[in-house]
Amino acid sequence: TLSPSAWNRYETCPRMYWLSRQRLPRKAGMAASLGTAVHASIEDLLQVDLSGRDSSETHWLPEMAEKFLKQRWEEEKEIFFATPRRPMWKEKEWDKAKRMQRGAIKMLLEFVGAVGLTPLKTTVGIWRNLLSRVIAVEGELRTSDNRLMGRLDMLFADVNPSGELQGWVVADLKTGRAPNEVLKPEVQRQLLLYRDILLSNNPNAPPVKTEGWYTENATRYTATGDSVMEDALKAWQETQPSEAPLE
Repeated sequence: TLSPSAWNRYETCPRMYWLSRQRLPRKAGMAASLGTAVHASIEDLLQVDLSGRDSSETHWLPEMAEKFLKQRWEEEKEIFFATPRRPMWKEKEWDKAKRMQRGAIKMLLEFVGAVGLTPLKTTVGIWRNLLSRVIAVEGELRTSDNRLMGRLDMLFADVNPSGELQGWVVADLKTGRAPNEVLKPEVQRQLLLYRDILLSNNPNAPPVKTEGWYTENATRYTATGDSVMEDALKAWQETQPSEAPLE
C-alpha cells in the first residue's frame, strides 16, 4: 500500500524509497517528535467532552490545551529515548511546541468565524460549535483495492451562515516551515491524494477542499488541481517489493 509520504520519498529518489522498506533501525528526530506532540494535542482538543459545562464559560481553553500538550510531549519523549537512532532531546523546544499549538488553535477558531478571538476568551459554546463541524480526526483513508492510503488529520463540514452543508474540508496540520506563497509540490501531491481517495470512497460526496494548515504563521493554504490518482497508481506499480534495489 502506497501512502503520500512513501510516494514523495519515491519521487525524491527510488533508491531512498527502497532503503526505507528494508526494516532498518528506527530513527527519531526532534522536529518530528515535536510535530507529533502538537498534532496529538489538537486531536485531543477536537474530541474533548464538554458536556455539563456552561456555554458562556471562558478561561478554560489555555489550561486544557497545555495539559494535553504536556501529556503528549512526555509520551513523545519516552518514544524518542526508546528509539535506537536519535539525537539529543531539546527541552527548550517546549516553547516552540506551545507556539505551534496556539497557531493551530487560532486557525480552528477562524474556521468557525471567531477571527481575532484569544483562547482565553473562547467560550465553551464556541468550541462546541467547532466540535459539531468535526467529521473525522486522525482518520485513515484507503482505496477499495488497498493500493493507496493516507491518514488525514482533520475532516470538517463546511457550512454557510445558515448552517447548511456546503462541502467538506480536509485539513492537514503542518508544523514545518510555511510556504512563501504556494504549497511545495510534495505537499500539493499529498493533499490532492487525500482528496481523491476520499472522493473515490464517497461518490456522492459534496465538494471537497483540501488545505495545509501551517502552525508557524497560522495560515491555511488550499491545494487545487486535477486528480492525481492515475499518477499515484503508476507509482504504486513502480514501487512493488523487489529484491534488487531500485535505481
